[in-house]
Order: sequence, then structure tokens, then C-alpha cells
Amino acid sequence: ARLDANGNLDLLLPLAKDREGRPMSYRIEAEVEDESRRAESAQTRVVAYPASVNVGVETGRYVYDAGKPIEINLQTHDLKNAGVSAPVKLELLRQEWEYKNNKWVNNETKLSQKEVVTHAGGKLQTTLTSEKGGGYIIRATVRDTQGRTSVTENFVWVIKAGENWNWYVRDMSLRLDKKTYAVGDTA
Repeated sequence: ARLDANGNLDLLLPLAKDREGRPMSYRIEAEVEDESRRAESAQTRVVAYPASVNVGVETGRYVYDAGKPIEINLQTHDLKNAGVSAPVKLELLRQEWEYKNNKWVNNETKLSQKEVVTHAGGKLQTTLTSEKGGGYIIRATVRDTQGRTSVTENFVWVIKAGENWNWYVRDMSLRLDKKTYAVGDTA
């Protein structure tokens, strides 16, 4: 391909669509040679959104106690990144991994769901709660006026004493043979 007189080239590239409605990130690289065969290259990253309204989800922390509110901050925005009010479906999904047929399978169980609407600036603070410990996905889904969905997720741990919160690690007890140890001692 040849550049125009201003050194530009317009390309139309086909983009894949994520089946689950998640934004796709593309890295674009180009290399050109000038008349003296000196090469110049550049790269950029482009995010292709699946809908004209998109959602972001953040949590106040990474680890929460069972039975306590999980703090969730939602942001809905248009393609120019301006905040817009939008209805959001929020789901709390517990992940459990199990080994089946020689491979690991992730089973997601929906524990709760609620519908909320972000404010005019596109922001909303809300909470979800889980009584059980484990690894959880917080999934937020918005739909634009043409019916296209955009989905984003965030992960949190919920801890409950006595529960298997890390798929294979349970509470550990430690029995010491002395009351104190000095540097270099072996327990």
C-alpha cells in the first residue's frame, strides 16, 4: 500500500466480535520506508466496543468478609467516554473449579442479581453480599438502544472462617513446641 501526499493511509480492517459482549483490544503496527529506504515504524492500541454504551465495574477492595457488603462502583459511558445514565444488570457469580474428563472446568453459580440505573454522569455506587466464602465474579451488563450488549467483570475473594475459600487450601493450624524462638531456631 502507498501513503497519500500527506503521509497517511486509511485502512478498513474487519474486527472480530466477542460472543459475550466484551470490548476487544487490538494492537496495530505499521512500518514504512522513505525514498532512501530508511524504515520508520509505529504502533498503537485500539479498543473496539461492542455497543454504543459501555460499562466499567470496580470494587473498593479485593477481599471481603462473608455477610458484609461488597462495595461496587459502576461507570457507564458512550463511545466518546462521556458518562451517560444507563440501566445495568449486576450479577454475583461464585466460581468453583473441578477436574472433569482430564481438564479443569469452571462452574459459575449465580448467587444474586439486581438491576440498577447509573446517574446522569454515568456513575453509581451499590453493593452486593455473599454469605459464603469463595472466588466471585461481579458481572455488569448494559444494552444500548439497538439491543447490543456490553459486558465487563471484576473478581473478588469472600472469606468466611472454616470455609474452603481457596479451592484447595483450608484453614491451617500451627502447633509450636516452644513459647519463644530465637533467630535461626527451627520450629
